[in-house]
Amino acid sequence: MPPLLALAVALSTGAVPVAGAASGPGAVAPPSLRLPRSVQPLRGALELTVDPERPAFSGIARYRVLAREPVRTVWLHAEGLTVIAAAVGGRPASPVAAPGGFLGLTPDGPVPAGETDLEIAFAGEIDRTRSRGLYAAAEGGRWYAYTFFEPIDARRAFPCFDEPWAKIPWQVTLRVPAGDVALGNAPVARETTQGAWRRVELAETRPLPSYLVAFVVGPFDVIPAGAGGAARVPVRFVVPRGRGSETAFAAGVTPRILDALEATIGLPYPYEKCDVAVVPRYWGTMEHPGIVALGQPLTLIRPEDDSRERREHYATIAVHELAHHWYGDLVTMAWWDDTWLNESFGTWDEANATERLEPAWRAADGRRWGQRAAAFASDVLPSAKRLREPVASDQEIEDAFDAAITYHKGASVLRMLEAWLGPESFRGVVRSHLRSHADGIATTPDLLATLSSAAGHGLAAAARGFVEQAGVPLLRASRACDARGARVVIRQSRFLATGRAGDDARWTVPVCLRSGAAGRVATTCALAAGPVAEIPLPACPEWIWPNAGGTGYHLSLVEGVAPLGLLPHLSPPERLALATDASLLARRGDLPVGRALALVAPLARSGDRLQVEASVDLAGLVDPDHLEDRDRPGWRSFVRRTWGSRAAALGWSPGPGELEESRALRSRLLPFVADQGEDPALLAGARAVAEGFLSHVPAAAGAGAGASPPPDVAWAALGVAARRGDAAFFEAIDAAARRSPDPTERRRLVALLGRFEDAALARRALAAAVAPDVDLRDTLPVLEAALGGRRTRGTAFAFLQKRWDDLLPRLRSDEAARLLATAASGACDRPARYAAAAALGPRAATVPGAVPALRVALDAADACIEARARNARAIRAFLAVR
Repeated sequence: MPPLLALAVALSTGAVPVAGAASGPGAVAPPSLRLPRSVQPLRGALELTVDPERPAFSGIARYRVLAREPVRTVWLHAEGLTVIAAAVGGRPASPVAAPGGFLGLTPDGPVPAGETDLEIAFAGEIDRTRSRGLYAAAEGGRWYAYTFFEPIDARRAFPCFDEPWAKIPWQVTLRVPAGDVALGNAPVARETTQGAWRRVELAETRPLPSYLVAFVVGPFDVIPAGAGGAARVPVRFVVPRGRGSETAFAAGVTPRILDALEATIGLPYPYEKCDVAVVPRYWGTMEHPGIVALGQPLTLIRPEDDSRERREHYATIAVHELAHHWYGDLVTMAWWDDTWLNESFGTWDEANATERLEPAWRAADGRRWGQRAAAFASDVLPSAKRLREPVASDQEIEDAFDAAITYHKGASVLRMLEAWLGPESFRGVVRSHLRSHADGIATTPDLLATLSSAAGHGLAAAARGFVEQAGVPLLRASRACDARGARVVIRQSRFLATGRAGDDARWTVPVCLRSGAAGRVATTCALAAGPVAEIPLPACPEWIWPNAGGTGYHLSLVEGVAPLGLLPHLSPPERLALATDASLLARRGDLPVGRALALVAPLARSGDRLQVEASVDLAGLVDPDHLEDRDRPGWRSFVRRTWGSRAAALGWSPGPGELEESRALRSRLLPFVADQGEDPALLAGARAVAEGFLSHVPAAAGAGAGASPPPDVAWAALGVAARRGDAAFFEAIDAAARRSPDPTERRRLVALLGRFEDAALARRALAAAVAPDVDLRDTLPVLEAALGGRRTRGTAFAFLQKRWDDLLPRLRSDEAARLLATAASGACDRPARYAAAAALGPRAATVPGAVPALRVALDAADACIEARARNARAIRAFLAVR
């Protein structure tokens, strides 16, 4: 076998060749994680031949590069590709593979300092199982090709400098079947047909890292959707053939999203077009500039499936992804340790822009409260990681996309800074940062320098503490009024949910506290630094609340005051923050459980939907999944008395002219009261609504009789009915899933099979979900639902124990990591916790990103076990008197 061909085979199989590596003067050892900066790409050109119907693709990658010094080997990335030939500076170069997806090109002599060209001919396979790199999916008997490269899968589609700092202009040319559509980041510059093939040349892009390069190929329909932004950028939807009518809502709202983002950011949309490539699943949603990818379950809404829930879900995710065109695309992180700069800013602005887009949804209050609570759930654990976490391995790159920290904590910290500095001033800082680094890269120190120049070193130092330290501060506030004047004393410590001693972490906390005296309310802001800080007040207060607006990223405990006594003084967002804080404080024992649960009733009576939802969350202190049997009647009675009349008034049938807030509350409250309260009328109503919906799934016998229930009501009812469903209901859902023509509806119906609590039906659902001919991307929710059910958790865990070796290779690493963590998350007793650690630890070690995810799940189990032991007696007493 000729040497070049031998190396090509080695690259395609992932083996490391023994011969052919560079050696001698000027040789560069294979990289271990990051590419050497001795060679910098300046621009790239790709020419790819892609037919979605065929298993393989081929291409040529060309780069203009700058060698900063003479080098013997030029290193870049390639994974799972066959290199056919390569040249450096016009001279043939030998390719060599190295562990970690590295590709070295060694010509017959040193590469001199200065600019030169690389050229690589290659081939690869189109992924049809894991939605990574260049992948394909079939629909309606036709195949469609898509790309998903974040974080390090561009190297699976073409050799490249696959790191964020390597941000260059790209020119992409696609050779595709003559009847297919081919689109990418930039507009089409020219196209020509050559027999059965069509050559589509795209214009050169603005500088992009490799993970943001994107294209689609297939028999798509391209649906015009108007224009958005000040420049009236054209918006189009790229959908599988025949599904354009399902984009009606998305096509109407997306141009308005561009308008809303320009208004909140204060800078024009940075790119020439805004195509929306509608990809097969949620996974694949991605912020590619010029051709943002959004999943079918988000974007394609049939008229009969339209609901407020679906509309809000699409708009929120679309806002987030399009916000990345500024945060992440226009200005890109230099390395994955700054992933938070992309995701936190996108999440922060998502609430702002969605609120501007549709005020009736109350996106700002709801999402800010939910994101803060989600961040706390992870950040109060000993395993919590920092926002800016060092990334020293490919596994840690995967872990950088941590929803609770990278997205939700980051957004909550930005919101705190925004509230303390003032919205307009903070937005000025953000605009200045974006302008300064447009089309380039930026780091956390770059952002902090901009903040420091605009707001002073003190606030920048405070921000740095929240970025570089893990955890949540607990602020214990007390009043002091004496000869020295009126003030609030703040004592600070790190809050750990397990109750273990915290480390020496200390923050400079931007505190805005509200206080009341003689009917007058004042707001005072200060930076509280060190273990003890004092904040002067204008008068001796009758009450204090150290989190004005509920925007502070800290827990608050007012010494000597019951939370119920504070409630009348607080604004709605502050009440939501109080409820979140009270739950965590009571779980750890800083606040008596009874005092925290005393907030449930007044919140439940509120006319504010979000406060009612907060009451339901706070009632989770009871931990109903782990109650002893003797305590369950008291819990059911408490649920029915607290929320039953309101749930009954809402009912399963929306009335004419019903407010959006009532519809949203129904979807949350009725399943809870029916399920946890075991309300007979609501349970019967749920079964009737569910059966009515199933009867209208296309092709059902007798379909068309009567009106189908509204989809938001139907799906809520289906979830309730499935838990107590019998074999006949299981069969009805399974049959509906098989006959539904809509992929999203099919997946949602299939997922319901994991909720059945009957042991035989649970085993049947699990077996069907992992069958060899099943696409695990569609059935993974069955496994997750079964692992999350009180009655099915043990069955599902035992079932998966025998199948991990077969299942994990069929999943993306992030999916596998999530499933392993889910398998551990329900353990709330010592034997189950230790069994989960012993069984899952060795599996997690083989999956990128799974070890930290499992660690978080086990820490959460420890916190649950300790809270359960600490509070069981108090909860039993609370339920006994109700």
